[in-house]
Amino acid sequence: MAIIKLDYVNSYTDVRGKRRHQFRRKGHKKVMIPGRPGSPEFMEVYHALLEKTGGSMLVSEAGANRTKAGTVDAIAVAYYKSDAFKDGLAEATQKAWRNIINRFREFQTPAGRYYGQNSIRDLPAKSIQAFLKGKTANAQKTSLKAIRSFARFAIAEGELVRDPTEAIEIVKAGPKSTGHMTWLEPQIAQYREHHLLGTIARLAIELLLNIAARRQDAHMIGQQHVRVGSDEATASAVTTDQIPLTAESVVLPNSGPARYPVSISSAVRTDS
Repeated sequence: MAIIKLDYVNSYTDVRGKRRHQFRRKGHKKVMIPGRPGSPEFMEVYHALLEKTGGSMLVSEAGANRTKAGTVDAIAVAYYKSDAFKDGLAEATQKAWRNIINRFREFQTPAGRYYGQNSIRDLPAKSIQAFLKGKTANAQKTSLKAIRSFARFAIAEGELVRDPTEAIEIVKAGPKSTGHMTWLEPQIAQYREHHLLGTIARLAIELLLNIAARRQDAHMIGQQHVRVGSDEATASAVTTDQIPLTAESVVLPNSGPARYPVSISSAVRTDS
């Protein structure tokens, strides 16, 4: 296992046998850092403490001179320092891809060996596929982009012969939703059976179905618009001789001459 020695970090084993890491810098408060040295969680806190105490250092440079040449770890350190990474990527992308690549370095083989310790020349596609396994389609896509950029940097540096990500395809994410179900007669009958005449929820569906009112018009209709037996079917009158069910539906206790005081969108919530 590669040993990472970081400036201002004192590592020791406590009385319970747990490995602990303490950030100690003269003139500043001692701080315990969670995680394992080199892990994304650890290095993020370490980097923040360095900058806070006046000694800025890139996360990727920590222990750089102690990584074994030709390993995934060593190439990652070089990639973070490269112009392609520092100047070619937006700051937000740098942060996201650095975290992905660091997690890739921390990923373990079935034998318990960290990917970062392996030679970059021995990086097969199946190792990347194992890292991607279990992630969502979108997370796989983002992770693959980061690793592919890293692999192509290794190729440009002469450390990798071919891109192992070329043979990897990400399954496209399916639709987030199949959409709203279109109600047919059985669903309407079930709704009417549940919401009896005289309820606002029943009023809502009858107005929408029987007079073909638009969504923005239905909630403006009131008792004053009802003309029993009228032949007129305009915006100011609702015919009920041809749709007798509506005549019963629109009569609500104390409804008065004003418009029905309910929005169609909240009607079901009100009486369900």
